[in-house]
Amino acid sequence: MINNTTSLIVESILAAGLCLAAAIFDLKYSKIPNKLTFPAIIIGLIMTPFFSGWIGLLTSLLFIIVLFFLGMLKFVGLGDIKLIMIA
Repeated sequence: MINNTTSLIVESILAAGLCLAAAIFDLKYSKIPNKLTFPAIIIGLIMTPFFSGWIGLLTSLLFIIVLFFLGMLKFVGLGDIKLIMIA
């Protein structure tokens, strides 16, 4: 695992950049493109074990499953779920 301070800085910068790009797309087109969110989700899942260990990866996967079911039950919009997953 990587130093906690370094991890927090890297994760924060990446998440802020991705959320800013998603917000700009959302404001301009009222849609968050899959070309932005899916690579971000995959990169996040790949990086998680390095920053948070295997427990962090399992927690992230569980969170994705819960969010997916909330979206399917229409409690939350799927665009909102994609944005939450990259943040």
